[in-house]
Amino acid sequence: MLNVTANMVVCSSAMDSILRTADLIAMNDHPVVIHGPTGSGKEMIARRIHRIGKRRHAPLQLIDCSALPFSLLENELFGHESGAFTDAKHKKLGLMDDANGGTVILDEINDLPLELQAKLLRVVETGTFRRVGGRTEITVDARIIALSRYSLKNLVWERKFREDLYYRLNIFSIAVPPLRDRREDILPLTEYFMHDSGIRPKPLSWNAEYALLSYSWPGNVRELRAVTIRALFQSKEPKILVEDLGLDDSDDEDWTCDHEAILPIRGKDGRFVRYDELRHRYVFAVFKECGGNFEETARILGIRKASLYNLMYRYRKQALSP
Repeated sequence: MLNVTANMVVCSSAMDSILRTADLIAMNDHPVVIHGPTGSGKEMIARRIHRIGKRRHAPLQLIDCSALPFSLLENELFGHESGAFTDAKHKKLGLMDDANGGTVILDEINDLPLELQAKLLRVVETGTFRRVGGRTEITVDARIIALSRYSLKNLVWERKFREDLYYRLNIFSIAVPPLRDRREDILPLTEYFMHDSGIRPKPLSWNAEYALLSYSWPGNVRELRAVTIRALFQSKEPKILVEDLGLDDSDDEDWTCDHEAILPIRGKDGRFVRYDELRHRYVFAVFKECGGNFEETARILGIRKASLYNLMYRYRKQALSP
């Protein structure tokens, strides 16, 4: 079922379950850890939690913990007192001050230095902190949502993340799967990005759909958005063709392989064709006979559409393997 809500397009059961969990989590004030690969949608889920939660009318602050060196990051998070360092002529409020009553999203918390992890632990435990150069305890009421591209539990084992902070933050945890593990979302997301691009949308050719569904998407949803917008700009035909997508391996002959011939049981060398190869050819013969209609292909094959997507990806991956 397609679900378009809060700027999130969801068709897969995996993401639908995640959104249901996020909506339940939003109803309380405990910290949340959201982990998953870069570009998979962690920040969108974090913003959703704030937007529908009790603090939705209060400030939302986000900081990328990987974007700043230690000294600047500490200053951005906690502010400083006048005279704290040479150029500190005036007191500066930090992100924690600005988010009081609301939510703080700490993106890439896995890159937060250990010294600042100790200071963050105090915020989570006591709701207090000290500005740089300050001696006064500042009270703050802010919900913490931590985003990480790595498993924080693994980082604890590697002694790169404080165990006490991990257990304080990990009251609720959401794992966001990569796009290749939720292929039902690819085509709906592509359509959404087309309509959101400001460019007139175009339909996809069947082999372009196949290319999108069988690509590995290392950049996840963020990469899909870039590919979609680029294809719209470059497309000169009534439909978007596979070459418009500009995927790294899109020029491989398997994108448009002809599967219309009768499936042979012997190859050119006279040996019997492997069963999995026959299955591969049969799936694409049916797919092409159906004019690239995924629902009809899945119906004829007697499998779910999500299973068809996964089959295509697996066959494509095997075809590109050395």
